[in-house]
Amino acid sequence: MAFARILAELGTNAYAASQVGISAWSLSFMPGFGFAVAATTLVGQSLGAEVPERAERQGYTAFRLGAGLMAAVGILFLLFPARIVGFFTNAPEVIALGTMPLRMVGLIQPLLAANMIFGGALRGAGDTRFPMLVTGIGVYVLRLPIAYLFAVVFGWGLVGAWGALIFDFSTRGVLNFLRFRSGRWKAVRV
Repeated sequence: MAFARILAELGTNAYAASQVGISAWSLSFMPGFGFAVAATTLVGQSLGAEVPERAERQGYTAFRLGAGLMAAVGILFLLFPARIVGFFTNAPEVIALGTMPLRMVGLIQPLLAANMIFGGALRGAGDTRFPMLVTGIGVYVLRLPIAYLFAVVFGWGLVGAWGALIFDFSTRGVLNFLRFRSGRWKAVRV
C-alpha cells in the first residue's frame, strides 16, 4: 500500500502504467512461483530422506529451469514492451509510460528467479527466518525509502519507483542465492 501511495503521487497515468506493468510482469513471475514451490518440496523431501547433496542439486536445477523460462519472457519484455503493455490498455500515455518499467524488469528476470526459487528452497529446508528477514528489509528498508527518494524527491517518476522495486528484488535474489550456496540451510533442524 505504501508503494502504491508513492505511485499515486506520480499521477493517474503513471499509476495506471505501473498497474499494467505489474499485470504484464506477472506473466514472467507466475512460473517462478511454480518453480519455488517445486524447490520447497524437493529440498524438503531430500533433506527428510537425509540426502542433502540431492537437495542442493534439486535447488539449483529448479533455479536453472525457472530462471531460463523467466529470462525468455524477459527477452520479450525487452524487445516488445509497447506491444505487451498495449494488450492491457489502448491509452497512448499509459503505453508510453509503461514500456520502460517493463524493459527494466526484463533485465532482472534471473535475479527475480533467484529471489523466488532459492527463497523457496530455503523454506523447504526449514531456513524460514532468512527469507523472511530479507523480504522485510528489502521492502521496508530498501524499496519504500528508495522509491520515494527516486520517484518523488529526485523527480524520476515511474522509472525511479520501479528502479527501487528492481533494486529490492535484485538484492533479495543475490542474498537468497548466497545463503543457499553457503549450505548453512543443511544444518537447520525442524
